[in-house]
Amino acid sequence: MISQFFKPIPKPTRTLNDDDTTIDQPQTKMLKLNVTSTFNESSISSSSLNVLDISLNSDEQPIQPIINFPRRKICEKQRSFQSSWYKVYPWIEYSVQLDAIFCFFCRHFTSSISREKHQDVLIATGYNNWKNISGMAKKHNSADSHKTSLAKYQGYISSKSIGAVTTQMNSHVEENINKNREVLKSVIRSVLYCARQDIGLRGHNNVIEYSNEDEHDLETTKNQGNFKELLDLLCLENEKFNINLKSLPENAKYTLNKIQNDILFASSNIILQTIIREVNEGSSVYSLIVDEARDASTFEQMSICIRYVHKLTIKERFLGFVQVEELDALGLTNSIIEFLNSVGLDITKCISQSYDGASVMSGSTNGVQVKIRELSKNKYPYIHCYAHRLNLVLVDVAKSVKIVDNTIGLLEAIYAFQSSSTLRYKIFSDVQKDCETILKVPQHSDTRWVAKYKVFNPISTNFLNDDFVLKCINYYGDDNYFSNQVISQSKLAKNMYSSCKNILDFYNEICIMGQSFGEIKKVIERVLVIPVSSTSAERSFSTMKRIKTYLRTSMSTTRLHNLVLISIERELSFELIQDSTKIVDEFAKLKNRRLQFTK
Repeated sequence: MISQFFKPIPKPTRTLNDDDTTIDQPQTKMLKLNVTSTFNESSISSSSLNVLDISLNSDEQPIQPIINFPRRKICEKQRSFQSSWYKVYPWIEYSVQLDAIFCFFCRHFTSSISREKHQDVLIATGYNNWKNISGMAKKHNSADSHKTSLAKYQGYISSKSIGAVTTQMNSHVEENINKNREVLKSVIRSVLYCARQDIGLRGHNNVIEYSNEDEHDLETTKNQGNFKELLDLLCLENEKFNINLKSLPENAKYTLNKIQNDILFASSNIILQTIIREVNEGSSVYSLIVDEARDASTFEQMSICIRYVHKLTIKERFLGFVQVEELDALGLTNSIIEFLNSVGLDITKCISQSYDGASVMSGSTNGVQVKIRELSKNKYPYIHCYAHRLNLVLVDVAKSVKIVDNTIGLLEAIYAFQSSSTLRYKIFSDVQKDCETILKVPQHSDTRWVAKYKVFNPISTNFLNDDFVLKCINYYGDDNYFSNQVISQSKLAKNMYSSCKNILDFYNEICIMGQSFGEIKKVIERVLVIPVSSTSAERSFSTMKRIKTYLRTSMSTTRLHNLVLISIERELSFELIQDSTKIVDEFAKLKNRRLQFTK
């Protein structure tokens, strides 16, 4: 063993001596050590020697000390290592401990190429046959394995100074992704702005030419549509956006109508996901509100809304339009169920319905409300819209009282007489010019109402009385344990919280109590979810008429659905304008894009 011949010399302190002759080798360390030792060649036979006085890792430089190298008798001559070899072969590093040389590059960047014997020696055991060192070094220097190790070392050094190639590529890709996302966010905000304002996005790119009769020249005007004109305005206001947008390839500007549809679709998807999440986080049950109307293209559109409780607030949300062709009860029911499934709502969680009084919807034997109730498997009631019922009552009363009927007819005749002539309208306005307020004759409307109602007042004597509670329990079934729990909790809650201002305050108080009022909480949630009218669906048709005008009759139902959803749910769409990150991610997932928007 080598320990029989010498004890390992501690790693020497590496200091320079100005008296020594140095080799011009900027990549090496020149050391002056006065060390003499005698070695037996058999001592250098193990490949597991713990050599401590040469480089320990690739971050160091080759160890190339300049010392009085020990001499040994080789082939009848005293021979030793020469420091001049450092300059010829910069990869050489010398071990004072072993009086042997190693290859710095091959030790730290060994190649997978088939290694030769001399390479193994220069990696593991060290070489000290000073008679043949020139031939061996020359052969090793030209070996493919050594060249590969050298290339690896050079790549390592390069990566430390300017970053690894993969890191640079990743950095470049990430920079492009960030630029693409920022451009797309501005495009998305422009689309959402137009959608929220109920204005058209697209233009026909019409070039209108007309001649001036006096000068016989041609003038042109070009209207790109609100969306592209808005982008041009953003380019004028934001130089960075202008540069980034123009830097995109001509086939990937992301301003075409197909891209608009994808952005609208992604936005509406996120809004729907938010609504469904609110339902699940809140009451977990909902009520269905449905109505139908004809759009400007004479297609029958069915508006679907839901009512639910979320964060102590009753919410009625618009979900979308469904174009229906089969207007019988079965066809309408299938359309409703298919739509609810597509947005992720469970029909068994539907506990109530509200429609108008049309027989196809309200029929007690074969109407939509019966079919929906059978599918949902609950006994909760169908609500004939109270606003419609009030309107029907008022119309019938007005027709039954002759003087009221005549008065309404007279007012309609006055309106027709006054408004059909611009001259008569001007005279009517001029007569009132000295008045503080100029009056106008209103047009008669067959259907008009303003309904205000207060939910379930705790001050009322009927609040949580036994009859009401038992009626609500009946919708759950015949669970005696549940019934007893609800009745006992309702009596206690009525005594504790009768001072609450309204049902929502009462609901908040019992929610704070947790499971103490768990059963009565479920009952109150379902009472809050039951709708009073179908006006939410009615209001969606007003938005539909503003969006799908006679100038936009070619609009598809899908685009109409997306535009109306973004317009009506302004609270949720405003959040998307503030942070469009979710839309960018959803947009990128819809299909493969020419530009990269995600890693």
